[in-house]
Amino acid sequence: VALACVVVLFGTGLLLMFWYAPSSQRVTYEGSYTPLVGQEASAAYISILHTSFDVPGGLLVRQAHHWAALLLPAAIMMQLAVAFFTGAFRRRRGSWLVLFGLLIVALAGGWSGYALPDDMLSGTGLRIFQGILLGIPVVGTWLSWFFFGGEFPGRIIENLYPVHIAVVPALLIGLLWLRARMASRQEPARYPGEVGVPAYPNAAVRAGGLFAIVTGLLVLVAATVTVAPVWLFGPSSPGDASAGSQPDWYTGFLDGALRLVPPGWEVVWLGRTWTLAILVPLAVVGVFLLAVAVYPFFEQWVR
Repeated sequence: VALACVVVLFGTGLLLMFWYAPSSQRVTYEGSYTPLVGQEASAAYISILHTSFDVPGGLLVRQAHHWAALLLPAAIMMQLAVAFFTGAFRRRRGSWLVLFGLLIVALAGGWSGYALPDDMLSGTGLRIFQGILLGIPVVGTWLSWFFFGGEFPGRIIENLYPVHIAVVPALLIGLLWLRARMASRQEPARYPGEVGVPAYPNAAVRAGGLFAIVTGLLVLVAATVTVAPVWLFGPSSPGDASAGSQPDWYTGFLDGALRLVPPGWEVVWLGRTWTLAILVPLAVVGVFLLAVAVYPFFEQWVR
């Protein structure tokens, strides 16, 4: 399932590269979507409208790309859950780290792609992201200028685009290659007394059939279920925010962590304001992710 998602992401992403304009430059929309004709927006947003309404099959490619990005983290999380609750990680601690790395890279790829359309929804998400950066003591302002290239919104589109099309794919390919190499050198994890399935042709046919089914379902869903209708959200505006904004499901735990803390929770220490409403959620999430990564090694040390 995860491999099918990666292949769909790469195939649709290569096509979208020809149509997407990674630029924050303001231009006037003159396309076929009548409600926004004459509206000024970034070149990135207008290229998304052009892909959706003027390129034959463009909307199908866009939505297949988005649905695959939504399914990929779920598939990796299921692999992590199966490996954890069956104890399969105990003799494959390196493979566990590779799988965890794949999850983090998939989240980074989804988040960077979420911001690229430069619509009101992604603009609101980026504003929240900037607020989190500014809430980090000492280095927060520097981090904000590093990511955004100046005042909000700065050049965030131009900065995120190379991450989305070069850094994330390279890391995905590298980790998948490493995982495949580990699998080829180790026997499949099995319960005591369990008889495995021959890799060829049995396992190969099963994997190929599942790969085809998942790919077909992704295309079917992309053709019938709307996702990320940026034309309804409108272009991003630094002075506006979408009241109903929410991230994609796989980063909902980050948004929820910020919403759970009490407002105005901050202290002054060493001449600086420490915004605990941001620092505590970041610390909790960071400790949780670290615990997931090192748990197999911690358990080995305890036992």
